[in-house]
Amino acid sequence: YEFINDTSLIEGDIITIETNGSVTYVNDKNTLNELSNHIIMNDGVDVTESYKLTPTPGTLTITPRNVEIELLPESKEYDGTQLTSTKWVYSSGFEDTIKEIIGDKEKLVLTTSGSITYYTNENNGVVDNELLDYSLIIDGKELKSNYIITAVPSTLTITKRQVNIVIKSDSKTHDGSTLTMREFDVVGKNVATGDTLSITTNGSIKNVGSITNSMTSYKVVNSIGLDVSLSYVVNATPGTLTIDKAEYILATVSAGKNYD
Repeated sequence: YEFINDTSLIEGDIITIETNGSVTYVNDKNTLNELSNHIIMNDGVDVTESYKLTPTPGTLTITPRNVEIELLPESKEYDGTQLTSTKWVYSSGFEDTIKEIIGDKEKLVLTTSGSITYYTNENNGVVDNELLDYSLIIDGKELKSNYIITAVPSTLTITKRQVNIVIKSDSKTHDGSTLTMREFDVVGKNVATGDTLSITTNGSIKNVGSITNSMTSYKVVNSIGLDVSLSYVVNATPGTLTIDKAEYILATVSAGKNYD
């Protein structure tokens, strides 16, 4: 309180007041705060009746509290599913003063901008993740307006999926046709669910002999036909292609004639 119009108490008099105003949330703004009781004492003697007090009500206002948080970076190997994240921590200097207010008692739910599923030439496996909106609920009541929350952005990262294959070897007896092989076995981790891997190889043999059959390229397509090859690193162990000699049986034909 304060005295107005150049009025004040006589020296030595002390006033104690009680008011009826109470405000908790920002949305409870402009709440009237009126005098409900008062007493004026001087050295233990009640001198209240010696004054005519004309109180002017005041207002009580709660302003939003500034809070800064940091969004946590998230990363995973490509698995064909979308990566998003709303994980966060308090920024330095805010945790001690805010944690008891926003914590078990209040629940902060974030909406963020980041979303990544594939590794592409455009994103190189990384996208920004920023705060778009938030909700703050306590005992079923939305308290978003009580805070101005700002967030340090982070990133979401998809790393390429490592797949190891062994190209199958093949052989046949020489028959004049060309031998190739593009089949393979996966060693360890396979492609993501719904994805299909195909390869091209450089091995081609027609005549008797043996050659190495190595992978020259690969392609991975997901269940909706999207080429997701950039989300993979495929390591291939070469196979061999062999043409064996054909076995031929030659038979001579007997012939005869009269002496001439």
